Amino acid sequence: MRSGITAVLCLMSLTACGAPSHSTDNTGTATAYFTISGIVYGGTSPGLTLRLTGAASATATTDDSGAYSFPSLANGDYVVTPSQPGFAFTPASQAVTVSGADVERVTFSGERTYTISGVVSGTGLQRAEVWLVRGYDIVAKTSADASGNYVFTGLTNEFYVIRPILAGFTFTRMDSSVVVSFADVAGQDFVATALPAPALVAVWGSSPGDVWAVGKDTTRYDDPRPLGVILRFDGAAWRAGCPRRGTAG
Repeated sequence: MRSGITAVLCLMSLTACGAPSHSTDNTGTATAYFTISGIVYGGTSPGLTLRLTGAASATATTDDSGAYSFPSLANGDYVVTPSQPGFAFTPASQAVTVSGADVERVTFSGERTYTISGVVSGTGLQRAEVWLVRGYDIVAKTSADASGNYVFTGLTNEFYVIRPILAGFTFTRMDSSVVVSFADVAGQDFVATALPAPALVAVWGSSPGDVWAVGKDTTRYDDPRPLGVILRFDGAAWRAGCPRRGTAG
């Protein structure tokens, strides 16, 4: 009788301690299931969504403390990815392997993200391209819409440089330094002015799309070179170039 009571107590202890759950298929084979769990830190709100992909697909949401779990998982390889509008996560996702045991402490850190926006305007301006630069790297590019509006989203607290780009135009300022610090940054505006046509000394060519000249490349506002630069008309604008053999007259 004592041994029977001991066996029952052992089974109760295993269940209470989170032993893996089991199910039995129609062949009588028992399959163990496990749980992936963790916490998302960083001030994100309850109800943040995490997506599970890989050997199975599922979604989970965080509770008031940021905790989440994916129960009833078979052995296999999975990827956990957090997602919430207005936040960036470190790491962006995590690969997890379930192999005969629960996997705990799959944690993430969330950080609020912000935007930088502005307007590129000017007479005769086409849609300009705008670059987002951090350090020596171009981290994003976007195009202004038909009204000249542009926006960069998903930005963390950092120092950035905004730079408009459009051949044949110069700008009131060629770039703008911006510090994102716990707030969106608006009003990063630029005004474009069309550059004058290049000053040409001699022109030659065999077709409308293959015209060469000696002059100054005015598509570059900072070009210090005097007249005497070889230019090529590509059908849209004059560009600095080097004529192919046999093109000079």
